[in-house]
Amino acid sequence: MKRVVITIIVVLFAGPVWALTFMGPPTSDIEAGQFGIGFDYSESETNIEIEGLSGLLKDVEADTYFARFILGIGDGAELSARVGTGEIEDLGNEFAWGLGVKATLVESGSLNWGALFQFTGLYGDETDTVSGFAITGDFDVYEYQVAVGPTLKINSLSVYGGPFFHFIDGDADIRISGTTFSFDLEQESEFGGYVGLSWNMDENTSLAVEYQATDDADAIGIGLVHRFGKPSRPGKSSRPDIRVGPKEPSTWPTLEQNRPKRLAETDPKQRLKTDASGEPVKDKDGNFIFVEEDAPEK
Repeated sequence: MKRVVITIIVVLFAGPVWALTFMGPPTSDIEAGQFGIGFDYSESETNIEIEGLSGLLKDVEADTYFARFILGIGDGAELSARVGTGEIEDLGNEFAWGLGVKATLVESGSLNWGALFQFTGLYGDETDTVSGFAITGDFDVYEYQVAVGPTLKINSLSVYGGPFFHFIDGDADIRISGTTFSFDLEQESEFGGYVGLSWNMDENTSLAVEYQATDDADAIGIGLVHRFGKPSRPGKSSRPDIRVGPKEPSTWPTLEQNRPKRLAETDPKQRLKTDASGEPVKDKDGNFIFVEEDAPEK
């Protein structure tokens, strides 16, 4: 009887969160001082063995829908939270939520390396009839995904992917005709790989599509993110083809572009006034300050 009950738990309750969910690039594209809002959708198929009932359920479909909220917490690091629903076949929707963190570990031109960790929790009550039995269950199921890999940036496009691990843990109480059974869903791990393509639609909006696969499941996911705010570190941008602020002295505005109004056009040769770190100095109105070539710094 226990074997039958365990398989009922798998079919009725564990399916939505056992489904693979969208991860996105393993590197972060949210800088410190920025936050983002997005939407994730994933569709997966899983083979589930049903011992004691009807053999093998092939290609069990599950869909997950999440709103995602992202916060840049440092140089190339971000935190995220997800809220949404999970649905397996025709068994209805259940509340799901999640947390995640990802970081860029190595930056090397257009090829960066990073890692991510993603947690998803599913809680709910379910009632159904299986083989003539009235089944009622309460369950808590947790999913963990860990991935590492590169992101290759080519103008407004990025190709990403790498290996990942998929872990499951949880517990369930199930009642059959007045009898209650309690079970721990023991942690199991699945090794797989994924690949995706991300497109920077504009400076602040990106769209990604990816494919994930393990021995027993595969999934297609899509994610849309819009970023708000400006990076707190000059010269950083979420897009590889756009740089925010000057990084080299050669990019500083010229005298003709930013001459303060108080300087006459007939003034002798001028140069930008700089501070001790070599950065150009501005006046209270935001204009660059110029001094005569031979004038000492004050």
